[in-house]
Amino acid sequence: MISARVRRLGGGLARAAAAALLGAALVGGVVGGTSASGRSTRGAVSAPVSAAAASTPAGHAVPAGAQATSVSFVSSQTAFVLGQSPCGKTQCTVILRTENRGRSWVALAAPAEPVGLEFVKRGLWGVRFADARRGFAYGYGLWQTSDGGASWQRAAVPGGGSVLAFAAVADRELVAATIDCAPNQICNKATSLYHRSLTGGSWQRFASPSGTAVAVHGDVVWLSFGTGLLVSSDSGRSFRTVSVPSQCRTPGGGLSSISDDGPHTYLLCITNAATGRSSKVVFRETGTAAAWTTVGYPPRFGTATELAAGNDSNIVLATWSAFSALLRSGNAGKNWKNVLEYADGGAGFGDLGFASARDGDVIHGPRQAALGVAAAPGSPFGQLLLTDDGGLTWKATKF
Repeated sequence: MISARVRRLGGGLARAAAAALLGAALVGGVVGGTSASGRSTRGAVSAPVSAAAASTPAGHAVPAGAQATSVSFVSSQTAFVLGQSPCGKTQCTVILRTENRGRSWVALAAPAEPVGLEFVKRGLWGVRFADARRGFAYGYGLWQTSDGGASWQRAAVPGGGSVLAFAAVADRELVAATIDCAPNQICNKATSLYHRSLTGGSWQRFASPSGTAVAVHGDVVWLSFGTGLLVSSDSGRSFRTVSVPSQCRTPGGGLSSISDDGPHTYLLCITNAATGRSSKVVFRETGTAAAWTTVGYPPRFGTATELAAGNDSNIVLATWSAFSALLRSGNAGKNWKNVLEYADGGAGFGDLGFASARDGDVIHGPRQAALGVAAAPGSPFGQLLLTDDGGLTWKATKF
């Protein structure tokens, strides 16, 4: 299964922290800093997470008005959504599951924590499942389930603070990016990156970058940070520094997103950024040798946030300015075509990824959904969009 999901340290984080994901999750990421410094922290979850062989919980009807903030696919058919739905005069957190690629959904138990927004609103903003049983919801807090969402337990955040990005790698290792910043404040603190075994144990810190995006494929984990790049070939237990193209080290630009489809890794870099526009360059390399080759220049309009590759013929780029758009390349990043556009004031997209070479997904307006913003006619926020033709066409799933 391709795990090409990016979870950037947010539209929100990038703006509020002026920083450059564990992508999402599960996508290689960029981090500042090249090695773990010093202290090992006791950030283990309250109990090891076990892959019990019990049946998945039956679930119940999805509440009316449910909106998605984050999604985690564990196969092309099975996915979990973190979101919220109207609940009296407030919003209630929901966890949803599909086992038939969005044709039907059920609601599961949810953590006793509201849905939040990075540096704006306390709560949870991401969900990542290692498999159909073991999952984590994260934000200003960390929660875990070992029974497919039938129950959730609060876990300790490694190093304290909040979890900005989280990934489960190759059914072996967990990687978390955390930061100690309060809501509604400009935050320029360094991110701390941790890893530990999926089955339990203590968290180990291995880097402290200024911002992070993460990409994962099999045992390979990429971490990006502004103008730097790290890669792990052992599920995130150790990392080495990788050189990046000179265009990714320019003032006012840098690494924007990374995606690994197995045979190749794609790197998106931004230069000459301006309001609603930026020069974009896509690079490709084979394996983890980091011999980057320029493959294409996406259109300058829009600020790029995420890139995801199902394979060389199915690459999707999410952008926003006064509108939000998805661009697609069918020839390894050389040429790009606008395939979806919303006149939504720049609500953007989140959790863009591919569960297989052709089966992709993305959430439209996850920040607005996290704030409980009602969907505008023609541009519903918090909708999960799916593609089964490599990004040529997209269809909203109905919760």
